[in-house]
Amino acid sequence: MSQQIHDWIAAQIERAVPGVADVTSVPRLADAASVLIHPRPGGTVFGLELPPGVDGTAALAARCLAVLAMWLPQLDQAQRDEFGLHLRRLSLPALVPPPRERVAAGHVHFFIAATVEDPETEESVDDPAILARLDGASARAGDLLLDLPCLAHAAGVAGIGTPRDGWVCAASASLAYDAEASALRCRLSFGVIRPPSDDELARLATTIESELFFTVWGQNLEWDLGDDDYLVFTKPPIVGRRLG
Repeated sequence: MSQQIHDWIAAQIERAVPGVADVTSVPRLADAASVLIHPRPGGTVFGLELPPGVDGTAALAARCLAVLAMWLPQLDQAQRDEFGLHLRRLSLPALVPPPRERVAAGHVHFFIAATVEDPETEESVDDPAILARLDGASARAGDLLLDLPCLAHAAGVAGIGTPRDGWVCAASASLAYDAEASALRCRLSFGVIRPPSDDELARLATTIESELFFTVWGQNLEWDLGDDDYLVFTKPPIVGRRLG
């Protein structure tokens, strides 16, 4: 029986080589290699629960990894990035380099009007000293901006759970005090890997104004204000934009 299982697994591996199978075989090969290298109760290899005592599992795992290496030239960069993440999740040897680190070459900042309210009196706060003190406060969950489908689409990134691509590589939200206008702004900052086109900027601006603040993130926007106990409300339209 052990030899029969060995031979069956070997046949499944050969059916997963490029030219015989399609790219959906890649995660199945990785999962099989993981179980063959790190046997565990209930672990399955190509859908078959691997019983103890199967001979030659090390050789089968090595063949899985060899076939995975054959697949690498067939994958595009996004698939390679996702493949590498999958291998690392399975504690398998990394056959591919880690995902590309995307470094911002510049930033685009959009400014939206913000108002401050004293929660005890429910009165607006206009004191320039108080507004200036709030400068630089960050939005809670501001690092999740690019996980919002509307912004991911507008910025050309793939969105949640998938390798990022496009012209935006990072996003954050913070408060900025405009001394000239004696007013507080919500500053949305986007790290860009290249100068965006006018159309790209327009698409992102439209999404910010028409969609962002209607998402769960926008409707539950909170700020880390330290010891200050104020309510900050943000409402489009965009009142300013800066590149740099």
